[in-house]
Amino acid sequence: MNVFEALKAVEEKIKRGEDAKKDFWKLVGVIKRTEEVDEEVLIRIAKLRDEIFDKQLILSLKSGIAIFTSLIVLTNALFFLIASENLQFLLKAALLFAVESAVVYSSFIVGRLIGSLITGIKITGFYRYNPLELGMKLDIVSYLKAKQKNRVIFFLTPIVFENLVFLFQSFLLVYLNNEFYWVPLVLVILNFLFSYAIYKFKKTGELYRFIREVKILRELSEKPSTEKNQEHRKKG
Repeated sequence: MNVFEALKAVEEKIKRGEDAKKDFWKLVGVIKRTEEVDEEVLIRIAKLRDEIFDKQLILSLKSGIAIFTSLIVLTNALFFLIASENLQFLLKAALLFAVESAVVYSSFIVGRLIGSLITGIKITGFYRYNPLELGMKLDIVSYLKAKQKNRVIFFLTPIVFENLVFLFQSFLLVYLNNEFYWVPLVLVILNFLFSYAIYKFKKTGELYRFIREVKILRELSEKPSTEKNQEHRKKG
C-alpha cells in the first residue's frame, strides 16, 4: 500500500462516519517507510489527525516548559531535603517514594522536551491525557518529516533522562553517605518493569514507541541491500 492509497482509506472511513484510528496509524507507518512525502499530503494528514483524535490543548508549550522544568527542580530539592531529615525509617522511605512519583512524571516530560530540542520534532502544547496526567501533542508534520533515526532518538531521550535523574540522586546520596541511596535505584528497576509490562501487554508507552521506531529504522537500513540482491538476481 502506498501513501495515497492509505490516505484515501482514512478519508473514506471518516466520510462514512466509521472509526478510522487504526487506518490512520497504518497511514503513519506507510509514510515513515516512504523516502519523500509532499508537504501538502502531510498537512492533509495533520487535519485528519485533528478530526480523528480529540486532543484540545489546555496548556501552551511555553507554560508547560516553565511548569515542568520548575517541577523537576522543586521535586528533586524536596527529595534531598527529606533524605537529609532525621525521620523514622519507614516514614522517610514512604515520603521519598511519594516525591519520586512526581519526579518520574516531571522527568519524563522534560525528557520529551529535550528530545524535541535535539531532533527538531515539535511539540505544540499539552492536552488532557487522563484525569491525572497531561499528554504532549506533537506537531505531526515535523514528526513525519523527521529522519527515522531522529524519531528513535525522540522516544529514547525521555527513557534515558528519567533514569539519569534517578542515578544522579543515588550517586549524590552515596557521596553524602546517606543510607537512602537505594530508593532511586528501586525506582530505576520499577520503572523498567512497569515500562516493559506496558510494552508487552498494552502495546503502548515510551518503550513500545522506541522499539517500534527502532524496528522501522532496521527495515529502512535493510531495504537498500534487499533491493541490490534483487537486482543481482535479475541480472543473473
